[in-house]
Amino acid sequence: MITVDTVGIGGRQIVGTVSVGGIDAVCINSSNFSTLMRSKPPARKFDEFGTVKLRDRKARLDNYGIELQNDPTAQGPIIAYAGRKSAKGAAALNLKKRKRIRFDSGY
Repeated sequence: MITVDTVGIGGRQIVGTVSVGGIDAVCINSSNFSTLMRSKPPARKFDEFGTVKLRDRKARLDNYGIELQNDPTAQGPIIAYAGRKSAKGAAALNLKKRKRIRFDSGY
C-alpha cells in the first residue's frame, strides 16, 4: 500500500510509478498510474442570525437561496437552534412554517 498526501495540490495531475526490484527480468516489475486531483472550494459561513422579524428572516433565506442558485455545485445546510428549553424540532418547524424549505430527516 502506498499513501500520498494530496493536501494543497487540488487541480493538478498526479503521476506515479511503482517499480519492484529483485524479481526475474521476464516479469513485469513496474506499474504507472495517474489521476487528476479535484479542487474543493473551502467551506464558508454565509449568514448567522438570532431572533429577527419575519420579514428579515425571509430576506435572509431568499439571499441564501440565490447564493445557492448561483453555484449549482454548492451545498448549503441550514442549522436552526431554538434554545435549550424548546421542544425537539421547534426551530425546524418554525422555519418550515415561514418559508418552504425541505429538510432532511433528523432536522
